[in-house]
Amino acid sequence: MFVYKTYKTKRFFPVAAVTLAVLNIAALLLTRLVPRFADFFSDNVYPFWVKTVGFVVGFLPFSLWEALIAAFILAVIIFIIFHIVKKRFPKGKTWYRLLTALLAVLLVFNIFCGVNYYREPFSAQIGLTTDKYTKEQLLSVIDILTVGLEDSEPTATDNNDLPTLAVLAMSNLSDKYAVLRTNYPKPKPILTARYTMSPFLVCGIYSALTAEANYNNDMPQSDKPFTICHELSHLSGFMQEEEANFIAFLACAESDDPRFRRSGYIRAVVYALNAYSTVATAEEYDLAAAKLPASVQEEIAEVNDYWKPFRNTKPAKVSSAVNDTYLKVNGQSEGERSYGRMVDLLIAYYI
Repeated sequence: MFVYKTYKTKRFFPVAAVTLAVLNIAALLLTRLVPRFADFFSDNVYPFWVKTVGFVVGFLPFSLWEALIAAFILAVIIFIIFHIVKKRFPKGKTWYRLLTALLAVLLVFNIFCGVNYYREPFSAQIGLTTDKYTKEQLLSVIDILTVGLEDSEPTATDNNDLPTLAVLAMSNLSDKYAVLRTNYPKPKPILTARYTMSPFLVCGIYSALTAEANYNNDMPQSDKPFTICHELSHLSGFMQEEEANFIAFLACAESDDPRFRRSGYIRAVVYALNAYSTVATAEEYDLAAAKLPASVQEEIAEVNDYWKPFRNTKPAKVSSAVNDTYLKVNGQSEGERSYGRMVDLLIAYYI
């Protein structure tokens, strides 16, 4: 009996690893090869994860994702030290256990995040059609966004209420667009963001494992409302970055809080001006940018000053390359450039 149990124990992790590998491959193939599978899954299965795991984790006063990452790093350090002290190289069963755990996490990601990259876009579901736009149309949108900035206020230094207001903004937007209706757990600030996010130019991150929207608590205030809404939009099942940006803009623009409106319009006008700089002369660009209120120009400068020390560093370049590859693997052929595709949606929305 003892030998039989030992044999079963030895077989469990190899069998589990193979099973999880097969399930991961099956999830990838179903998503990419079976028409409408992603839509069915996103509409009928994914919401259960957010409404259960997200609901429970939402009660925690801290980011479970951040805690798990810290625990993982600590476990790796202990694992290495233990085997160095014992002068033992990890045995096969140890590697099978680690592989099984890794494949289990990967399966959760593939099911509750990866699938959503292939669903019908939010823009298509609300009837927006993007097409090539003219320089004049882009300038018109910049003017509209500039006017929107006039009815806004700078984000206060005390931002403790931003997560609650972001949930309210997303919930209110879901009243207008039913496809966004879901449970929105309270977003969590990453307390170590200055050292774990900013060096990698990361403003926020959606954790599929814990169904959490996390944001960089160290970055300038004007970036926070938009970023929080961006991460919350992933919880509604829309993973493509330009879609998340557009949803975040709508949530901010239609918020009752002038700080949210300001954050949304600032991010949108920056994206639009960046696009305009590629088709306009230097004089035309300067003229458009000069129309922005002085206080807005100051906030944009503050944001640029914050991120400047982190740009063009090795961590930033590695992070950008990894994120670009990650997006391309998940069906966003333009990689990091897809964030700026929000401009296409803005023009379709306004023009």
